[in-house]
Amino acid sequence: SLIPSLINDEQVLPDWPAIASEKIREYSGNEIGLLAGWSTGAIIACACLQSLKPTKTFLFAATASFCRSPDFPQNWDPIALRSMKRALRRKPGQVTENFVQQCDTSHELSFSSCTVQELGAGLSFLATAHVPLQKNSSTYFFHGRDDRIVPMQAGKKTSELTAGHWIELSGGHVFFLDHLEEIGAYMDR
Repeated sequence: SLIPSLINDEQVLPDWPAIASEKIREYSGNEIGLLAGWSTGAIIACACLQSLKPTKTFLFAATASFCRSPDFPQNWDPIALRSMKRALRRKPGQVTENFVQQCDTSHELSFSSCTVQELGAGLSFLATAHVPLQKNSSTYFFHGRDDRIVPMQAGKKTSELTAGHWIELSGGHVFFLDHLEEIGAYMDR
């Protein structure tokens, strides 16, 4: 799993974008045509844009920072993530079930293949990672209007700061599963 390799002592490593880029290169090879990421994966993909130089990038429910900051005041309070991490140690099934409910989808989501340690590393990543944004006009930001996990305003702000293309669609955090044909049309552009 990628995320645990980006964390040490519940903090992102200073060079986490370089580590993530190297892992993606190991997996996919040197030439990256399409780079895509959803939610946490979108944060990672956004941080790797400059080093991977993909031809086109699709980011779903992306934000430069999951936690609140001056640029992203509508995002999550870090205290909420720490609380989720504590709850994850006691009742992991309940935490993942609550997350799936917040995703507001009729599609089945499962986290059964993830260990508690991997999920905890993901929460630590979200609590401490921030993407230094750079302009990239080959990036498409797709976001669900009713997303309760990553606020739509955060995605729109990230898109504006990078000069990316903003596409707003109906749905919650997993909106893209209901819009595959529409999203596919952007691949052909």
